[in-house]
Amino acid sequence: DCSGGANALFGSIQDRTDHIERERQLNQAQKMEAFGQLAGGVAHDFNNLMAVIMGNIELLQEENDPFVRSELTGAALDAVLRGKDLTGSLLNFARKAPLRPRHILLKEMFANLEKIIHRTLPAHQDVVFDIPDTLWPIEADPSMLESCILNLVLNARDAMPNGGILKISARQINCRNAATQEHKDLRPGVYVVIEVSDTGEGIAEKDLPRVFEPFFTTKPVGKGSGLGLARVRGFAKQSGGDVQIKSKASRGTSIKMALPASVMDVNPTERSGQKSDTSMARILLVEDMEDVRKVMERRLKADGYEVVSARLGDEALEIFHHDKNFDVMITDIVMPGKLQGAELALKIKAAKPEIGIIHMSGYTRGGLENLGIATSEILLKKPVAKSDLYAALNQVLNRRNF
Repeated sequence: DCSGGANALFGSIQDRTDHIERERQLNQAQKMEAFGQLAGGVAHDFNNLMAVIMGNIELLQEENDPFVRSELTGAALDAVLRGKDLTGSLLNFARKAPLRPRHILLKEMFANLEKIIHRTLPAHQDVVFDIPDTLWPIEADPSMLESCILNLVLNARDAMPNGGILKISARQINCRNAATQEHKDLRPGVYVVIEVSDTGEGIAEKDLPRVFEPFFTTKPVGKGSGLGLARVRGFAKQSGGDVQIKSKASRGTSIKMALPASVMDVNPTERSGQKSDTSMARILLVEDMEDVRKVMERRLKADGYEVVSARLGDEALEIFHHDKNFDVMITDIVMPGKLQGAELALKIKAAKPEIGIIHMSGYTRGGLENLGIATSEILLKKPVAKSDLYAALNQVLNRRNF
């Protein structure tokens, strides 16, 4: 120092290379364990769904009674929709695809779901519905809402192996100045609260704080993916709502999902998803998978549409150059060849601006961000349900004032 006195500097050096490497290995091991649990759950669910589909199709080949055939077909279709929901869970979890909110009347939605829910539960489990007619419509994505409710129903079913009662109810709340005590994160406004409760085994108190974590599950290995409740919570939050859970071991579980209400009425055509008076339209169908292309073409032709199909984008463009008399183009997005669905749509639109475009893909929007699909354009997720297809056709064809 300035006075000429002696100075001393004390310090230590520690090599943390091994410590950092051990942390990295631990994190990697935890990730692999989580993905292994996810893969086991998904594989288990898919194998069950394939067993249902295969078994019902085999029975259909041997059955002549039309009523029994209808029942078998319905069971197979339900399994297909559950498989679609499972892949949707994975894709939405990975990419957080944008929702498509619409006005939903709960009474009508549960009238459609009631048969599926009854079929899902075994004989020794009862279900009670309490959905008032006076509820305001909900502002949410209808397919995601149905998926979340069915997920909660399946959880309740699994929690009551010895029988019990499942109750599904709904009520309206008004958060005037602040959120309610139960739903502390809600903004002021009107909400509809959907409650799914059971009299099952319940959840241990130590596990409750973790039930909404991705990959966490209280089910045995291979019995669940650990994404169900995480997806429910993500959907509620993304929709401007909230979800809460109460449970006690051996006393049952109650899950309450609050979603924003809307005073606007629902368009009857939009609500039903049925085919309107647009079946004389002419459609250009572009799909590289032959089986998918054939079944869609057969479905559309059976309902009165005129369909011309193409396997690839280049083939579709050549057809269009020779004949532009199409009202709608339904195209897959990811196909072999250089001309993908988004670029094909741009070329078709440039030549005929008034044509309606419907995109299809096994990916969500989040997986297609680099392919030029605008959020305002219609995107149907495969497998495409008949109701979704006709809702999309109604939307694009009604713009043309058919």
